[in-house]
Amino acid sequence: MSSERVPLEGPELQHPGARRWSPRLGRIGALLTLLIPLGMLIVGWASRGVPDLPVPQTRPGRLPEAHWEAKAPLVTPRDDFGLATVGGRAWVLGGSSGGSNRLVSTEIYDPVADSWTPGPALPFGRSALRAIAVGDTIYILGGASAEQPASESVQALDTKSNEWRTLAPLPAPLVGHAVAEAAGTIYVLGGSSQGNIVGTTYAYTPATNAWQTLAPLPTPRENLAAAVLNGKVYAIGGSVNGTPSTAVEIYDPANGNWTGGPALLGAMSDFGAAAYEGRIHTMLNGVQQVFDPRANKWVTDSPMPTSRSGQGIAVIGESLYAIGGRAEGSQTDLGTVEAYLPGEAVEPDNFQATGVDRGGASAVILGLIVTFTLSGTLVYVSRRRIQAERAAAERSSGE
Repeated sequence: MSSERVPLEGPELQHPGARRWSPRLGRIGALLTLLIPLGMLIVGWASRGVPDLPVPQTRPGRLPEAHWEAKAPLVTPRDDFGLATVGGRAWVLGGSSGGSNRLVSTEIYDPVADSWTPGPALPFGRSALRAIAVGDTIYILGGASAEQPASESVQALDTKSNEWRTLAPLPAPLVGHAVAEAAGTIYVLGGSSQGNIVGTTYAYTPATNAWQTLAPLPTPRENLAAAVLNGKVYAIGGSVNGTPSTAVEIYDPANGNWTGGPALLGAMSDFGAAAYEGRIHTMLNGVQQVFDPRANKWVTDSPMPTSRSGQGIAVIGESLYAIGGRAEGSQTDLGTVEAYLPGEAVEPDNFQATGVDRGGASAVILGLIVTFTLSGTLVYVSRRRIQAERAAAERSSGE
């Protein structure tokens, strides 16, 4: 018998590790190593989202930049007058001039022409009255006349016909009170009645010419201001027994209740207030305090250029106006009119980029992970294949 060795061939005699490999498998693995991460990179790039350019964001508690401009002055300097806006024009009614001189004159401001024209005279002269407009009608309420230190008189002026009519009087004579209008109802808050500071809250319905007594102010006071924001009535500042107050209380017409609000940063009395661009602005002498409802707190902003008290504050068009009043520290009546104009909200320390989609970045990172994993797997399998072939060759040569 011949002892010649015959080479042993066939897949059944190959090393088990070598049977798992084929040139085709190697080519497919290499192709996947390239195509899978490439596809993920393409998907990631397509879905990356292009970020918007950084834009300044207004921070709660901070105000946009703004500036003041001088406007045409009142013809007759005055303070403690009634102020209402109708049809984009401001109406200044009565007030005092020279201390005890109670005025009957009315002036109307046109912001387009930046000029004042006379309006219909009041039925009688009075100061410390309050005025509010509902539609085309201006209502004047209470105040002091030559005969009465506090009046319950209420009149309405039809600004279309310039005719006055007398309405149902206040439930009590008032001076130093505040008025506001919400959803067609006129609210009269606090003040002084017959020498006593009161916390009464009255509501007047023009359609029925009737008064209703509501829940009283938690803090009775006089010379306060009022404004309406988001459907709620804010009673702000004023004086309690001669001492200026920081009290802020909020009336909700929906439930008829008063709640406490954030206190003023500094006490205010005999000042003006108005809701403007979603905030409440109050001004007195060298200070402007602004309530920001988003932050639920008061902040300060640029004061009126002319430091004064007893002035009126009104929104006319897109601007906030400070009108008349008394010079700080004196009894000198002023005809000064200044407009607070909005500016761009530039806050370099608060730039934010918007519109960024991080899904694309995740796809890119995952693609890199898959690439390294597949590459490592191919290297491992290739080494096992080489080891298997060497082992098979050594066994074959030993036989």
